[in-house]
Amino acid sequence: MIVLAGEISFKPEFREEGLRACEAMLAPSRAEPGCLSHRFFEDPLLPGTILFFEEWRSRQDLDDHFAMEPFQKFAEQVGSWSAASPRIRIYSVSEHEDL
Repeated sequence: MIVLAGEISFKPEFREEGLRACEAMLAPSRAEPGCLSHRFFEDPLLPGTILFFEEWRSRQDLDDHFAMEPFQKFAEQVGSWSAASPRIRIYSVSEHEDL
């Protein structure tokens, strides 16, 4: 399984637009093949800082997600709204049920 942990910090004047864009990404992303979960949260201590947590079946599924039109549109929109470059970390993990 692949886990993506991401962070975007929106300029204060674009916070609302950024939140709407993040919300608009949920349904199309969750409907993609290989998407196990796709969530985002606003950091309660840093308004406008959005934390993403996504789980994908494989790296190919995540790469396909990045190539999809909804993601491309999202990336284009938020690029100019961001206060800094987005941070994305991608992890390959195995599942353990016996912890």
